Amino acid sequence: MARKRNSVSEVELSKLKHDIQSRIAFEIQFSKDCLKLSELIYQETKSYISASTVRRIWGFEKSDFSLSYSTMDILRNFARVQAVPNHNWSEKAKFILDFFNPLHFEEIDENDKIFQASFRRVAMLLRNDRDLFEEVSSELTSNYIGRKFYFELFPDYDFLKSGQDKGFEAYLYYSKSIQDKVYGHSILFFAAYLNKQKEKMQLHYRATKDVLSELSAIHPFVLGRYFFMQILGSEGVERSEWINEAIRFEGEISRSDIVGFKEFPGFHYFVCDAFRIVKDWKNLEYMSIKALSDFPRYPEFEWKGYYQQLELFHGISLFQNDKKAEAKSLLKNISPEGFYFISDNYFREIFEFWKKKILM
Repeated sequence: MARKRNSVSEVELSKLKHDIQSRIAFEIQFSKDCLKLSELIYQETKSYISASTVRRIWGFEKSDFSLSYSTMDILRNFARVQAVPNHNWSEKAKFILDFFNPLHFEEIDENDKIFQASFRRVAMLLRNDRDLFEEVSSELTSNYIGRKFYFELFPDYDFLKSGQDKGFEAYLYYSKSIQDKVYGHSILFFAAYLNKQKEKMQLHYRATKDVLSELSAIHPFVLGRYFFMQILGSEGVERSEWINEAIRFEGEISRSDIVGFKEFPGFHYFVCDAFRIVKDWKNLEYMSIKALSDFPRYPEFEWKGYYQQLELFHGISLFQNDKKAEAKSLLKNISPEGFYFISDNYFREIFEFWKKKILM
């Protein structure tokens, strides 16, 4: 559905531009000044307006566009708030916060491998320096780049048990879309599961149990986490219903979409783990076969060990379904040294437990 045009009068916009010009310490005379203003707005409000949008507002770029309500709200807020003193950030914190500055991302290809590797290095830095994480966490959650490229890409299973969950609580506070809210509740459910906090598990399970009709456009990774939560959070007949829904959804997942990490069977990956935990060996075998046979393998997920983790799920299901020779053959070729750092210890424990049973 097309967005409604925001009927902002020229008089109102002119006054707003005047108010903004009056409170900043530089004249907006050239196109480059719009970049400076964009950065200042972000620094003071933690809300982002691109430099190109600012250039259109000030007439440096000609286009037939209508300001959104959210952009107008950001400008009004910036015009009336007083500048706040700079926080006394540590040097490491300054680096992290500058790294996630939205202005740096206007012309970056998000699929660039060097770009992605840089985020992995930052995630490792935050994992290993908990004081640094505490220092920058609130800033990262209020910044959509921080939410997208840190919290959504690096939910760290070990860290979730001891501090990162607090960051995800703030992430949930800033979440606007159904997908983000589902993701936030699913991650916090998993954190509560890891810490054996049943009341918190039920809190997040109940918060999203009624959004089934809105899930069709949700990313497979998030959808898989959602069904993991619903299967583990429910019991009896209700759990059976969620399992049936998961099997139905599995048939609707695209096998050919290669945009935004959808080339990996992320839905299957998380639902397999749920089936393992609730000991549904029949459906674990079915789901793991689908994941390993219906989707082509890509290097990005090969080197992260995700396919090996799916093979581990499959081997467990084979063993439990009395296909012990096949299970043994499969597990012999799994090397936990290749598991990705955000879930390494979690899957190593699963591997070591089943290795003793299957390869004994």
